[in-house]
Amino acid sequence: MMNKVRHFIYDDQDTTFFIAREQVDREDKNEDGKSSEEKEYTIITENEVVFRRQACAVALLKRSPATFRAAYEGTLEEGAVPSNGNFTSHLQLLTMGAESEWSPFELVHLYLQNGFAPLFNAVAKQSESANKTGAGDDREELKVGVPNVMRKIMDLSMALMQCQQNVDIENISLPLDPEIAEAFEKAKSEGRQLSTDDFKERMNDSTFQNQLQSGVNKWSKEIQRAAKMQRDSSTGSTMQEINFWLGMEKVLNDAQQQLQTPEIQLTLNLLRGARRFLATMSFEADTGLKPAIEKVSNYLSLLRDFPINELLVAGG
Repeated sequence: MMNKVRHFIYDDQDTTFFIAREQVDREDKNEDGKSSEEKEYTIITENEVVFRRQACAVALLKRSPATFRAAYEGTLEEGAVPSNGNFTSHLQLLTMGAESEWSPFELVHLYLQNGFAPLFNAVAKQSESANKTGAGDDREELKVGVPNVMRKIMDLSMALMQCQQNVDIENISLPLDPEIAEAFEKAKSEGRQLSTDDFKERMNDSTFQNQLQSGVNKWSKEIQRAAKMQRDSSTGSTMQEINFWLGMEKVLNDAQQQLQTPEIQLTLNLLRGARRFLATMSFEADTGLKPAIEKVSNYLSLLRDFPINELLVAGG
């Protein structure tokens, strides 16, 4: 971390210092034997802006690399007061926090729509008021330039909204417990089927049980992430609407197929055998996979046969 800080301070090419506190889920066992999830955090630093989910982040931006370095070095001289002010005045702070279900495009659009655009509009009005008594050429340039910039901002805002709707829905990945995966590979090489009997010696191991339950909880969150995805039907094109629901159908069906694999079924059966009924029942009830598949099916029954291509050709 300190090396990155030094680079940011002394290297004029490093104009950004990114700091994030990222949430890491960890499952522990309570004194009563019940498992509970605790939140842990890890600190991440980079010399560039990055997008991190489930993180509270800020980015320090140099206003002017050369003046920032000179101001910082001035503060190191005992009793000296830098002529160009405190070095912190040469930094701009940008908050980068985002909810886990947000896409990067949503975050950028938020800053543009509710931050930069209103700020530019306010500055433009102030400049227009100040230049009313200025030279005619200055007033004319301002009159032409500001509307052009505002149009560009609106174009960028629309482009970002389209990116939000066009972004691919991430495939669901349900990683196996390493011990389960290794056992399946071994059984496959031996040409036999794996069963719960292969784990008799591990069934009373609470650490192993907690390990499996933690993995199942992560599966549940991964499926919920996709099942709860929404799209604002009032924005974007009809083609984007159709593509979104087709993408949802593919991802949810893939998740359903993964749940039927022998590896995942064995994991759930091991938890049932260990009497972790609450974990398996909540997993089956909380994912929201079945109602999400039904919802997608209902939408697609209306949209799948929509003559979008014919309408596009006719419109062209």
